[in-house]
Amino acid sequence: MVNRRNFVQTCLGAGLIGPAQSQLIKPVTPSLNTYQQILNKTQYMDLLGHPRSWSLVERVLHPFAPERVVIMPGRQNPYYLRSNQKSRQIMDEYITTYQDKERIRHEKQADSCRSGTDPCWSCKQSQNCYYQQPYNQSFSQAKRESIFWIISIISNHYHVPYLDGWVHGLTDRELLASTGLGDGFALAHQYQYGAPGPVPVQCPPIDWWMFLYPAGTDWEALDENLIHAVLITVFQNGLSEAGHLRIWCLASHLARMLVDGNNLAWQQLSKMNRVEACHILNHAMAQCIYTLS
Repeated sequence: MVNRRNFVQTCLGAGLIGPAQSQLIKPVTPSLNTYQQILNKTQYMDLLGHPRSWSLVERVLHPFAPERVVIMPGRQNPYYLRSNQKSRQIMDEYITTYQDKERIRHEKQADSCRSGTDPCWSCKQSQNCYYQQPYNQSFSQAKRESIFWIISIISNHYHVPYLDGWVHGLTDRELLASTGLGDGFALAHQYQYGAPGPVPVQCPPIDWWMFLYPAGTDWEALDENLIHAVLITVFQNGLSEAGHLRIWCLASHLARMLVDGNNLAWQQLSKMNRVEACHILNHAMAQCIYTLS
């Protein structure tokens, strides 16, 4: 039986050196190891995607592969943003319209809470009322640029004309609540609405992508810290693909598995090269799959 903590500490360098200093993640040398044993026996390859060649598993390059791990620069490409100015303008206008509607709704509910005509649940429970606080839903410029740039890279990679639709989908999801889960990690998802056809993914039915920010970026995470990694999945058949909820749960499990006592893990991972990052992510993913067995 694989011991979870020993496996993670051996493969990922997780754990604590002392009471206030986390051990650095260390690169993993691919070999015939526990990772391959788990993937060879698992019944959950539909969650990881089926590699086009088993040699990718032998090199510890599945489900994360170097061509789908992107090191993001400190500033996005201004030329590309200018050349797609119309799409970016549509995105900004949508965010502004949404925030204006939410502000009006917020203020109406605040009046109802103050007057007692239609109090919210918190008021009924004599708790602090969210609606009686000033409305403050931001959407940082850094996050807007990141969303636009991430979707641009993905849509160009697959040569599909879904840029505007996917940007709109991910923007809509982020307006609902931030996907920045904390500890430097964000799980961007639920954006593939309305795609007119299948996506030519490399590992059907799903490709796993990781965008790394060595300098960090403002994703308005739940812990209010910068994020250093954005995980995003691309489904062959969009959100109609079976099992997408289980895949997102697996991604959340991966985020916790990598940290495992080291809250700087994603920041450290973001400073590695793409192959090293793949080895670490894939070892952690194998252990996540093992826990499903």
